Amino acid sequence: MASTGAEILIGAATTNITPEGPVALSGQMNRRIAHEVTSPLTATAIAMESRKEGKTIDQAIMVSCDLMGIPEGMVERLRQGLKDRLPDFEFKKLFLNATHTHNAPVLKEDLYDIPEKGVIQPAVYVRFLIDRLSDLIIRAWEARKPSAMSWDGLAPREINHRI
Repeated sequence: MASTGAEILIGAATTNITPEGPVALSGQMNRRIAHEVTSPLTATAIAMESRKEGKTIDQAIMVSCDLMGIPEGMVERLRQGLKDRLPDFEFKKLFLNATHTHNAPVLKEDLYDIPEKGVIQPAVYVRFLIDRLSDLIIRAWEARKPSAMSWDGLAPREINHRI
């Protein structure tokens, strides 16, 4: 007889994190300024929660960003900024990762000699990014709906949720 486990809720969302205007790019030994967009940068979030008998058992939100890396302190800034918007979420289970592209905006000050005028400064882009990621996380969490997954050994056999 098959046993039924916890109910799983899954939600997902994507957002554009491409800056509007010239920006210094990270990942090289010299300064590079992008003046046009060849490929947009995106961030995608997946929110998951398991429940049993109406009570939360576990939850997580994972966010993947088209960035070179996630700077120290960014996850904590997101967690702090979202506490009032997601009061029932356990924020130690919010994770960010980067696709490690070398064509994303610089996120740290003083890595390159960036002109003060005519180029988006790292601190300005980071504020924009945190706003976009905050809204993305909320949308993914609010999009959660009942889903199902079953496993046959190590290979997924059935996934009943479209993202």
